[in-house]
Parts: sequence; structure tokens; C-alpha cells
Amino acid sequence: MGTDYITSISYSTDDGETWTTTNNVDDKEENLQITVNVNEGDKVLWKGDAQQLGYFDEDDYSDYVGSFFSSTARFNVYGNVMSMLYDNDFIGEDTLEYDGQFVYLFSDYDGELECNVVDASNLSLVATTLTNSCYNNMFSNCTSLVTAPQLNATTLASNCYCYMFKGCTSLVTAPQLNATTLTKNCYYHMFYGCTKLNNITCLATNISADRCTYGWVRDVASSGTFTKAASMSGWTTGNNGIPSNWTVQDAT
Repeated sequence: MGTDYITSISYSTDDGETWTTTNNVDDKEENLQITVNVNEGDKVLWKGDAQQLGYFDEDDYSDYVGSFFSSTARFNVYGNVMSMLYDNDFIGEDTLEYDGQFVYLFSDYDGELECNVVDASNLSLVATTLTNSCYNNMFSNCTSLVTAPQLNATTLASNCYCYMFKGCTSLVTAPQLNATTLTKNCYYHMFYGCTKLNNITCLATNISADRCTYGWVRDVASSGTFTKAASMSGWTTGNNGIPSNWTVQDAT
């Protein structure tokens, strides 16, 4: 992606005392790649000066590109994701402005490299109002992911969580889904292939949007617990609703 999207990416291996910055170059022959060699227990801080890290054309699903982390070792990820856009000025920034800003962030869209995130529970996705495809495929096929980040947004957008955790075969508990009104494709295939997933809390009361939960629980665990809003009676059973043979309870 050109400098109209990403200006630079920086990292620090000494708790922010010093930073190594890689500036982006327009019309480059290869994608910007940054390699950091680490040992067990090391911590790497990242920040970026960017308009957006990914691009996704909802009219042409073959037209997408994402900036992503890959690794040969397992690691935990934490901190405010907005630091990848606003560099040192990320504090207080909680508005996403463009579509696809974090698409594929922890998932190689070419399927060639792994991203071995284990714990993302302390990754802050601070935006409360989302944009189209903003977290699309964010952790897809990250088979090591055990703990997902909180999803605090209450105003969703088309495709915002589409495929977000697809193929996360180590994920057991879904992040609580607090939005009451769903949007087109927002949860489309969100947990597809999460074969150990057995606990979902979804507080939606309006699921009428087109394909908003299409295939979202396909191939999850054969039994589990689904917690819904007490006033919600419109759920169906199966891949597009509440998983078959799961226990259903009302949120308190």
C-alpha cells in the first residue's frame, strides 16, 4: 500500500526508549516488510503513521489487501490498536474513518504465513462506532488464539466482524457481543470453523439485516451455552442462529 495509506511503521524492543522506523515508499516493487528477531520473553512495541492498514472492496471480494503480523513463535498481543494509525497521538482516538482499516491484521490473507497469537484479551479495540469491513478477517485461521479481545462497539457497520475468527480452532469462549441492532453481513461466518467454541453471549434484539448471522456458528462445538437478550425471541436454530443442541439462557 502506498504512502497515501501508510507513511511509516516503527517498533521498539526496549520499552519505547528507542524506535526503529521504516518509511514507506511509493511505487515500490515489493510490499513493505519488517522483520524483528526476538527471544522468549521479549516484548516488542509497535506504532504506525497511517490512514489505514488495509483495504477491502465490498463490491469485489477479490480486491483486498491488508497489513498483517506473522510470527514463527507464539505470542500475546495487547495495547491500543489505534497506535498503529496515529503513532504517538493515539490517546483519545476512538473513531474509525475508513473502510477496512484493520482487515487481516493478524491473519495472512495469502495463507502463506502464520500468526501465532495466543492471548488477545488485552488488545483494545476502542472504537464504539465501526466502519465497513474494519475488522474483517482480523484473526481468521489463527489456530493458536485462545482468548479474543473485547468487542465494545455498539454501532456496527456492514461486514465489520465478517470472518473475524474463522478457523480459530483453539477459541473456546466468544467475546461478548453487546450490539443490539445488527447490520448487513456484520457477523457473517464470524465463528465458522471454531471447533472448540462452546460459549457465546449475543445481546442482539434486531437480527433482521441481510445475512447478518449467515453461517456464523457453522462447525462450532457440538454442545455449549448460548446467552441471549431476555427480550429476544427471534433466534432460529442452526448455522445461522443458535447452534443446534446448545443450552439457551437469558442474560441477567
